[in-house]
Amino acid sequence: MDATLTENKLPERTATHKVPSFPSLPLTIPADLSIPAKIEEVKVLARSLARAGRIDEALLCWRRVEELDPYDAEPSRMIPAMTLKKSRLGDAGDGNGKEPAEAVNDRSAGSTGKPTGRQPPSSGVPSKAPRQLVLTPRQQLESEIAQRPEDETNYLALAELHLAERRTYDAQRTLMRALEISRAPRVVERLEDINMLLAKEKVKLAEERTVADKSAEAEALVNKLREESFQLELDVFRNRVFRHPADKRLKFQLGLRLKQIGNHRDALEFLQAGLEFPELRAPASLEIGEVLQRHHLFAKALQCYRQAAQLASGDENLTDCRKRALYRAGVLATAMTLTDTARGYLAELVKMAPGYRDAQTRLDKLGEISDTFGFH
Repeated sequence: MDATLTENKLPERTATHKVPSFPSLPLTIPADLSIPAKIEEVKVLARSLARAGRIDEALLCWRRVEELDPYDAEPSRMIPAMTLKKSRLGDAGDGNGKEPAEAVNDRSAGSTGKPTGRQPPSSGVPSKAPRQLVLTPRQQLESEIAQRPEDETNYLALAELHLAERRTYDAQRTLMRALEISRAPRVVERLEDINMLLAKEKVKLAEERTVADKSAEAEALVNKLREESFQLELDVFRNRVFRHPADKRLKFQLGLRLKQIGNHRDALEFLQAGLEFPELRAPASLEIGEVLQRHHLFAKALQCYRQAAQLASGDENLTDCRKRALYRAGVLATAMTLTDTARGYLAELVKMAPGYRDAQTRLDKLGEISDTFGFH
């Protein structure tokens, strides 16, 4: 149960204790509540209704809060907790999670030894079956977490559900809660994945804002967030390689991150680990070629590009890798004055993707050179 409900719990009802009365509320919350000021008023109202035992109306309030602010974590805790409370109280009363009057009177009579004067109905009509409460998958998982907080599986499942609903911040908060009770590798590494995803989302949002805001400050923010994202990824994969030193796939990923921040010399060793896996040979060859080109090892770089293009051929998952390898090979061959070789790579690329970067323009220029000097 949420701490808010526990702190505000009313003393047990007795014959002398009266629950504060509240004005009758409609079963819908006014739609004119706005963020952020009035959202707190809805929360206060929800808590007051819960203390008064008016669970249905309190649930409506929390759902309204959830609509107003999808990133607020409180409704995702309160809704399943209160639904669970309603389920435990049962629907034999007024349908709002309250105890039936007969049960209160019977308990009072049991404590005084005096009969209440009420008799069970003798009409022969069967009692109404309690309604089946239907929880959403998210509420079910929150309920499971509330009942078994030590089980990390429910936190992981809830985080995946948040991600499917594009609630990345909620997924992060869920796994941070899981981390408090478990340092299991699957919890740690999934939280790392989500942290990297959040960093990328921040970069993308900042880039989208620069479409309308062309200021130097907006561009500087994009660069800052991008550098922070790169550094976070580098730290994550360094830690993973430290935890799993024999995992060469992780070493390849670390190599990509080292190259991403411009540390080409250190990246080369880790990138070579990818050559041991068939599905990574093409991208590894391409990345290694770019590092070698940076170090002016042009012939070896061209060989890597050629190998990457060949290995990626026929694999739909490696289409982008093949395009990039053909482009790199065409540009480098042109710089090395290998005109026929360059023309072959660029022609193949244009046939595959006519609008790829400036490949068509480069191919046309090579054609002009051939016409000028009589090369065929």
